[in-house]
Amino acid sequence: MAQSTPISTSDERQHDRITDESTNSGQQLSIAQPISSDPQVISIEAWVASKDPYRVVAVGHARPLSKRRIPASDDFPIDLYEKQVQPYIKALLDHHEIVWTTFQVEGYRRREVQDHDDHPKMQTFLVEATNEDPSVFKAAASEILTLFQAAGIGEDLIEVEIRNSDLLTYNVSSVVPNDPILVPAVEKFKASAVELVVNSGVRWNLIAYHMRGPYRRPEAPGRRTVMVYCDHGSVCDFAALESALQTILSPIGWSVEIQFGGFNK
Repeated sequence: MAQSTPISTSDERQHDRITDESTNSGQQLSIAQPISSDPQVISIEAWVASKDPYRVVAVGHARPLSKRRIPASDDFPIDLYEKQVQPYIKALLDHHEIVWTTFQVEGYRRREVQDHDDHPKMQTFLVEATNEDPSVFKAAASEILTLFQAAGIGEDLIEVEIRNSDLLTYNVSSVVPNDPILVPAVEKFKASAVELVVNSGVRWNLIAYHMRGPYRRPEAPGRRTVMVYCDHGSVCDFAALESALQTILSPIGWSVEIQFGGFNK
């Protein structure tokens, strides 16, 4: 599989073709070993969701975002919720200084790939908030989950998420300047980075150099970022892979972002 690496600011962008053979040639580190002996394997969709600080769940990581609101399922014990949970939600949120706008039970969502039937799914109690500081979300979400458990609705049936939808992480890319120092610095470690990705076992399809910055703040300076794009549904110990890649790239001032998309969006 050939991979492309955009590195030019011109309209006719140059592309450096990275092939699988390049992982065994050129200047690289000796890193041909598994990423982790005890991998915390999740899907790429779940990994991306878990990286957003403005989505906090009581247990584990946030599920992939739904494209539409999913109403509560018919088999959810809504009567228990209305009698034993709902009456205490407002006071609990106020106690934790959560500036909430809505809260509701939403329907089933899978923790991993949404169209994969063998992944478990559960319903979500979603609180929409406007707090700019999400540090208070975790404690509130945990207490709400305790309310559900006390009502006989266990964490195998529902998860609790508090989210500020207005501040969700949404980074966009721009082209890396064709700098005579900037690009060669990362090129030196390209083969090592590719080898790490290959050894992780993830279904990747593109590694590229981007400047990454927040969509809502276009004036903010972009971060020099090595983007690793994976196929939808790919599973991996992404935390270990990101850490290993960052170990290589941090000394030269580059960051790493692992996303879904690329050639096979």
